[in-house]
Amino acid sequence: MAPNRSKPELQRILANVRCLKWSGEAQQRTWGLEWRLCPADASLVEDEAPPIDMTSGESWLQAMLRARLPEDERRSADAARRAFAAGRRWYTHDFRCRGRDDALWWFSEDVFVDDASRKAWALTGVVFGITPSEQEAGELRALRHALDGRVLARAAEQDAELDELHRTVAEWELLDAVAAASADEGIAMFGGRPSGLAPAADPSRVLA
Repeated sequence: MAPNRSKPELQRILANVRCLKWSGEAQQRTWGLEWRLCPADASLVEDEAPPIDMTSGESWLQAMLRARLPEDERRSADAARRAFAAGRRWYTHDFRCRGRDDALWWFSEDVFVDDASRKAWALTGVVFGITPSEQEAGELRALRHALDGRVLARAAEQDAELDELHRTVAEWELLDAVAAASADEGIAMFGGRPSGLAPAADPSRVLA
């Protein structure tokens, strides 16, 4: 869903798409973001509600936030902080909830920033259920991202090892050059070997 759609067009799309909507605000506190959210669809029939057990008096939104996995809750908060810090008017992210019979359900959420001040943001959220094929695609993307990270990390290690090897070779070449220069200077200091003077005889042959 594009972030630059007009509000009437957005409302038309939402009216014809199977999704769950909420509105609210986020405020920056000293300890982090404080969320105050209210579901737009306060009452849903059983087949329209998310596949998550709801306690008495609990809205589907409260149940979904309660059932969201802790690691996904942190990731969702990080996505919001990055979007708010960058002044973006829209962001999206995926998250998982523990549903009925301990099943794991995937959801995608688009969040629109309706108004923003220095430390508060008025928001509208749209939650979509992710189908099994979309879930598999998301898992594959996550796996590919993890593998890409491992490949990049290993490539960086190999680059560092290669740089270290180049430095070692350069140091040995420098030592060889210094040794050769020192030898040449020693010969020059003693004037070199006189012309016509043969090398010293082998002592074993002289004694013989």
